[in-house]
Amino acid sequence: MHAINEFVVKIASRCNLNCDYCYEYNMGDDSWKKQSKYISLETVTQLKFRIVEHLKDHPEIDQIFISFHGGEPLSVGVERLQNYCDVFKQICNEVPVRLSFSTQTNGVFLDEKMINTLKKNRVFVGVSVDGPKEYNDLHRVDHKGKSTFDETQKGIDRINELAKDYFNSVFAVIDLRIPPLEVFDYFGSIGVGHCDFLLPHHNWDLLPPRYGKSKTAYGEWLYEIWSAWIGGRNKHLNIRFFESIVRNFLGAESLYEAMTDAPASLITINSDGDYEGVDTLKSTGNSSQVLGYNVQKHSLNEVLEHQAVQQRQIGIKALCDKCLNCEHLKRCYGGYYPHRFKKLNGFKNESVYCDDLFYLISRMKEDLVKYKKLQNNA
Repeated sequence: MHAINEFVVKIASRCNLNCDYCYEYNMGDDSWKKQSKYISLETVTQLKFRIVEHLKDHPEIDQIFISFHGGEPLSVGVERLQNYCDVFKQICNEVPVRLSFSTQTNGVFLDEKMINTLKKNRVFVGVSVDGPKEYNDLHRVDHKGKSTFDETQKGIDRINELAKDYFNSVFAVIDLRIPPLEVFDYFGSIGVGHCDFLLPHHNWDLLPPRYGKSKTAYGEWLYEIWSAWIGGRNKHLNIRFFESIVRNFLGAESLYEAMTDAPASLITINSDGDYEGVDTLKSTGNSSQVLGYNVQKHSLNEVLEHQAVQQRQIGIKALCDKCLNCEHLKRCYGGYYPHRFKKLNGFKNESVYCDDLFYLISRMKEDLVKYKKLQNNA
């Protein structure tokens, strides 16, 4: 089994926004209601012990990644966040390893004090925003249904001013009603170098909305951005989703756990210290993320032996026959694991976005072949 080197730590279990597509709160899983509002310093200290313990058993790991998530992680406030960072930094005093911090935020709490704390601790920041105001407001509202865009934009402007080097990325969840190039151009205008476009977290029991469009509509939406991007539009942006697929074409390692046969090396820890499978499994609404293990009683090596974790470590052996016989197997690898779910047979299915991904990858392949021929003829 492959050792764990990426830890998604749910430092807050509540959120100041009420995004209607959120897998944490609005897709059938309500485990957050029973969890501590904020992770305790005692739990963080025990998690630090478990990570050190794991690293000593796996000296091949030379870098670990700790990502602060929620809920809204920055709702913990400056003092708590600093205390968490101080504890995790102790790892480097106990084992020879490099430590990288990141966080994914809605940007509302990015005031001067918070940004200075993030900068001081070298925490790289990703902001979730779905594009310009009229599009962001389709889904990303507060608990009274009011727009949150202006507050998010203020946070983006502040971090650009005070800690631009730590403003790492922006993410948008795809809505087929939104013109893709308008979102793309918005991202190109806000001073960030990395962006991504996320397929909504749906599955075979909860089909993604298509609004009367074709069965490849998500693929077509993404291809419109791909086509513009390789044509030079917003060329300063790196788009993780596309770059990861291109790496698959080249036989290189994927940039993240979606669309890869590499063993999953990520684990989530909730605010009570419970280990979970990848947190997006909550989108299935059937508690697939629950492992029944906690940092107080269980080591990370024990977590690796859990059947649900092993299922995400066996690569193509976890895929269905349709995927195994697909010409794009080594570019798609069955898509993202939670998107394969069906109550009837679990995750032994193709992605609910199979047609979209096949369309997109086929078109990308055509473009890459054309580009290679142009290069050879130059």
